[in-house]
Amino acid sequence: MSVYRLAPYERETVITVNDNDKTARVLTWQRRYQKQLLANPEARIVKEGIHKHSDDKFMEFEIPKDFVKIRNRRMLSPEQKARASDQMRQNRDLQAISQP
Repeated sequence: MSVYRLAPYERETVITVNDNDKTARVLTWQRRYQKQLLANPEARIVKEGIHKHSDDKFMEFEIPKDFVKIRNRRMLSPEQKARASDQMRQNRDLQAISQP
């Protein structure tokens, strides 16, 4: 058992997608994503192993390409933020009034 651990920047996740295949490959050293993919019935483990100098584990999965999503953050103007804040405040006030 090794004492050495991978540095945070070394524990990466790589997603590979191409136009020819219907699936995507996900290679990850991050336990968070490993757990999520293990819980997904559509994800299939292709390969797994342990780093040669540490106890860190990697897993490679194959998933349907449709599962790969890239989301952009919605950028709100100051006016939109103020309106959203007011709306949230009104919703909280209404909830507080309706609860016994």
